[in-house]
Amino acid sequence: MELIREAEGRDREQLFALYKMLVPNSKKMNVSEEQTELIRADSRNFLLVYEEDGEILGTVTLNICLQALHGMRPYGLIENIIVHESRRNKSIGELNPMTYKILKKSGYISW
Repeated sequence: MELIREAEGRDREQLFALYKMLVPNSKKMNVSEEQTELIRADSRNFLLVYEEDGEILGTVTLNICLQALHGMRPYGLIENIIVHESRRNKSIGELNPMTYKILKKSGYISW
């Protein structure tokens, strides 16, 4: 079963494995359950995962940022788009449409 959802603290190990694919030589990388839960509780930050049969195969971070330009209208910043090496080029990059849905539902975009 395919599922796109917000990450939870219990996803720490699988997220770490994905991040390791993005930055394999990083010695400073640290994925904690506490940080993941803080992101989950924050109404302006989203850590999304693509899950298939309990295995996390993709992730993306969406941050809603405030600005003074254009009447203080916030904007979204998408970062750390990662798809598991075994699943690249297999149409699971649909996390981006999920970020659009979150922006739309939250009222950050009107189109």
